[in-house]
Amino acid sequence: MLPYSGDDATIWTDKPVRIDRATQDYERIPGPADHYLSGFRVKPRTSFFDGMSFTMDGSVYLLRDVIAPDPKRLCKADDGRRFVCGAQARALLRSTIFGRYLECDTEVLSKYVKLVSCRVGTNSVAEQLVGSGFARAISSAELKTLQQKAILQRAGVWADPLCRASLNC
Repeated sequence: MLPYSGDDATIWTDKPVRIDRATQDYERIPGPADHYLSGFRVKPRTSFFDGMSFTMDGSVYLLRDVIAPDPKRLCKADDGRRFVCGAQARALLRSTIFGRYLECDTEVLSKYVKLVSCRVGTNSVAEQLVGSGFARAISSAELKTLQQKAILQRAGVWADPLCRASLNC
């Protein structure tokens, strides 16, 4: 019952109510905005350039907010062990998205180049790469926090003392 209205109509119910759009005009409240509007499955013929870009069906996809090391980059850990951190970054991107369905927020830069921010399920691809230490965050505060954790753990390229000192690998 509505207060002071003298009407017996209820304003809230815990039971489903059928709405007749022809006679009832109720306000529609929009749901939460989802920026990941486009989606596609990463196909077997996809080529991976480095830890932040790939090509598929004639288009080049660049991950937004991250920079990956050159695929030929060699890193040297504190104990002197050498490893090809650039190739590991490319392999991590490939294993993260290959054969999976990506939901992306896409910005078309040109006919064949797209800047994307993608997720696999609920996991952001950029967060996975930065958190593992094989990509560098360039803008997002959340990604920079993940990068600091990776640096402290000496994960990925951050195992190299030169990378940690310059913060630029």
